[in-house]
Amino acid sequence: MEAGQLLEKDKKPEVVVTEPVRQRKSEKSSLSDVWPQVLVSCISLSSVIQAGINLAFSGILLPQLADDPNIEHFTKAEASWIASLSAFSLPVGSIIAGPLMDRFGRRTLCILQNIPLTASWIIVYFTTTSLWPLYVARLMSGFGGGLTVVGLVYTAEISHVSYRPILLSLNSVNVAFGILITTVVGVYLDWHQCAIVFGLFAFVCLLLTIILPESPYWMATFTDAPLEDIKIVVKYLNRGEKIFTEEWQRIQEAISKRRQLMVEENHDKSWPKQFMDTCRMFKERTAFIPTIILVALFLFQQISGTYVVIFYTLNIFQSIGTDYGYGFDRYSATVALGVIRFIMSFVSTGCSKVMGRRSIMLISSLLMAVSICMSSGFLYLNGIHTIDFSTNPTNTTTHDNPKAVNDWWIIGSILIYVCAGSFGLMVIPWAIVGELLPTKVRAFGSGLIISYGSVLMFIIIKTFPYSIDLVTLPGVFLAYGVMSFVMTAFVYFYLPETLGKSFQEISKYFSKSSDT
Repeated sequence: MEAGQLLEKDKKPEVVVTEPVRQRKSEKSSLSDVWPQVLVSCISLSSVIQAGINLAFSGILLPQLADDPNIEHFTKAEASWIASLSAFSLPVGSIIAGPLMDRFGRRTLCILQNIPLTASWIIVYFTTTSLWPLYVARLMSGFGGGLTVVGLVYTAEISHVSYRPILLSLNSVNVAFGILITTVVGVYLDWHQCAIVFGLFAFVCLLLTIILPESPYWMATFTDAPLEDIKIVVKYLNRGEKIFTEEWQRIQEAISKRRQLMVEENHDKSWPKQFMDTCRMFKERTAFIPTIILVALFLFQQISGTYVVIFYTLNIFQSIGTDYGYGFDRYSATVALGVIRFIMSFVSTGCSKVMGRRSIMLISSLLMAVSICMSSGFLYLNGIHTIDFSTNPTNTTTHDNPKAVNDWWIIGSILIYVCAGSFGLMVIPWAIVGELLPTKVRAFGSGLIISYGSVLMFIIIKTFPYSIDLVTLPGVFLAYGVMSFVMTAFVYFYLPETLGKSFQEISKYFSKSSDT
C-alpha cells in the first residue's frame, strides 16, 4: 500500500476516536455478549491439545516399540531420538509462526498448523518396520506444535479484556488435556490405533478452524481491508452494543496509530536496519535484565527434569515394577500422572490470580526438590539403578528379594513431583515471557526465549538415557532435586512478582539502578 493511501484512510471521519479508549473504563459484559469469542477461542486453541499429545506420546510409544516384533534393533539411541525429535523441531515452528501469521493472517495459520499435525499421524499409522518414518513424523509434529502459538495471539486479539485472562489460560489447560488423553488412550490402544484417534482429532481441528473469522486487529494493521468488512467481524465477535462500541473504538484508534507507524518505518528503515535496532534494544536494562532472568528460569526448568517423566512415563514406572498392589500398576500410574497434570493446570490458573506467579514458583520448585530427592533415595535403597529401553521388561528389579521401601512410596513421591511441577514450573515460565519483556522487544524476544526453552528440552530429553548410564537413575533424580533447590533460591532472590502490576510498573522495576 502507498503511504498516501494509508494516510488518506487515517483521515476518514469513521476512524477518528473522539474519546481515547485508554481513558475509558471497559464496559461490563455478559457471556451472551461474548459467546462467539469463547467459541472461536476454543477452536483456535484446540490444536494446542496436540502439543500435549506430542509431549506424552513417546511415554506410551517407546515400551510398545520395544515389544513390537516387526521393529528390529530398537535400542536406547533410537528411544532417545523418538522421544526428543518433536522438541528439536518445535522452535523452528515457533520462530517462523510470527512472520507467517503477520503475512498470511491469524486465521490462515490456524488452519495450516493442523496440516503437519495430521500428516504426522498418517505417517505413524503406516509405519511398520523402519523407524525412519517415526523420526519424520516426530519432526513434523514438533514443527506443527510450534505453529500453535498462533492460537494465543489470535485469542488475545479477539477476546474482550474481562474474558481474556481465562480464555488465554485455555492454552495450559489444553496442553494438560492432551497429556491426559494420551495416557488414557495409550493404556488401552496400541500405537497404530492411537495414530488413528489422534489423526482424526487433528483433522477435525483443521475442519473447525475453517469457520474462524479473521482477527480484526490483523485486518486493520496488515491489510487494506475496508473498514466496513472489519466492522462486520467486530460486530460478530461482540454481540452487546456497548462492548461493540468500545471494541470498535479501540480498533479505530489502533488503525490511526499503527498505520502511521508503519508508514514511518517503511520509509525511514530497511528491514535489516529494523532488525539491528531491535537487537540493540536488548542492551537496555529494561530488556537485558528480564531476558537474563528468563534465560536462567528456562534453564532451571529443564535441568530440574520437569519434562523427563512426561516423555519417559512408562519406562520409568516399569523400572519400579509392574504391580504396586490394590490393582494399581504402571498403567494406572501413567493415567494418574495425566489426571494430576490436568487438574493442576486448573489449580495453577486459579491460584495465579490470587497468590501471584512468584509465590507459585517458590512452592512448586521447593516441593519438587523435596519429592524428587525422596524418589532418588527410595530408588537407591531398592537397588533400581537403570532403565532398559531396548525391551519392555515386566520388571527391572528383583522382586523375589525383600524391598527396603514399598513401591507406593516411590510412585507417590514421583507423582507429587509431577503435581508440584504442573502447579508452577511447567506453566509459569511460558506465561511470564510476555509480562517481563518490554513492549518494544516482546514479539522478537518471546520467540527467541520460547525457542531457547524448546532447544533445552530437546537436549535434556535426548541425553536422559545416557545420563542414567553415567550416574544411575537415582543419581539423575538427585541432580534434578539439587537443581530444584537452586531454582528455589533463584526465584526468591531474582524473580519479581507481576501480579497486579502494569507493564509500565514492571519496566520501571527493571530500570532501577543496582544500588536502589
